[in-house]
Amino acid sequence: PLFHAGGLLTCAMPLLYHGGRVTTMRRFDPAVILEKLVVPDHPITHLSQIPAMYAAIADQPGFESADLSNLRCCIIAGAIAQPDLIRIWSDHGARMQPQYGGTEMGPCALVLDTSDLEHATRRSVGHPPVHSQVRLVDPSGRDVPAGQDGEIWVRGPSVAVGYWRREKSGYFAPGDWLRTGDVARRDADGYHYFTGRIKEMYKSGGENVYPAEVELILAPHPDIVDIAVVGIPDDRWGEVGMAVIVPAPGKTVTLESLREFGSAQLARYKLPQRLVLVGELQRNVTGKVQRQELAKMYGPTA
Repeated sequence: PLFHAGGLLTCAMPLLYHGGRVTTMRRFDPAVILEKLVVPDHPITHLSQIPAMYAAIADQPGFESADLSNLRCCIIAGAIAQPDLIRIWSDHGARMQPQYGGTEMGPCALVLDTSDLEHATRRSVGHPPVHSQVRLVDPSGRDVPAGQDGEIWVRGPSVAVGYWRREKSGYFAPGDWLRTGDVARRDADGYHYFTGRIKEMYKSGGENVYPAEVELILAPHPDIVDIAVVGIPDDRWGEVGMAVIVPAPGKTVTLESLREFGSAQLARYKLPQRLVLVGELQRNVTGKVQRQELAKMYGPTA
């Protein structure tokens, strides 16, 4: 059976088609989910959640002794999971599978094999599944080389044919390529790495900065529980990054320590130049950070 703790049930349809059972919840409850994962009768074999949900379950009493070897596939979607989170679940027997996609894509456009722990902990979202094609293109629609950021274009029989009462030219390129508005880079071996969304990108000193990329590097800071990065106006650079952070209990984080932590992996223009400490981040019903709300609440005009 598949246990789906949130989001759409698109990924459950193939399982239902083959006679499997799907369990859903009205709302997310990490204690209840953990209990169902370890029950001996009718064990859950497939799980689909965002990283924040996996982290919440891992924080529950009893997780340390939990045997999760019945989990054949733990889909990670909606955001990129930190390597430590993937290792924690893998050490308990779960087989983790990072994916990238969306409802319009069927919903999976990129997927990593459950046995590929190495690339999962390197934050890869894998390769296109069967019958799907993926391109990474520059603003002019030309394919970018390996190692360079490009917008993700997707084509295949699983891709939706359009939106109700909207012109396809607004979001489809010639050749029936869906322009996702998301950005990724591909390495020399064909593995894809999600970078962020075009509409969330900001320009600092003329350079493109994707908040999701910055968050992935800064999130492992030992004194951080949660983090979001947004672009805010700046008189000198046009825009700079503002890090909104939930510090660990009893800990504090300074802008200097944060920038030092990220300096080994991030260019200087990508390092945040403003820091705000909060009790929790604004998220929507699917657990995604509400960046626009954070910018309004804590930006220079707040």
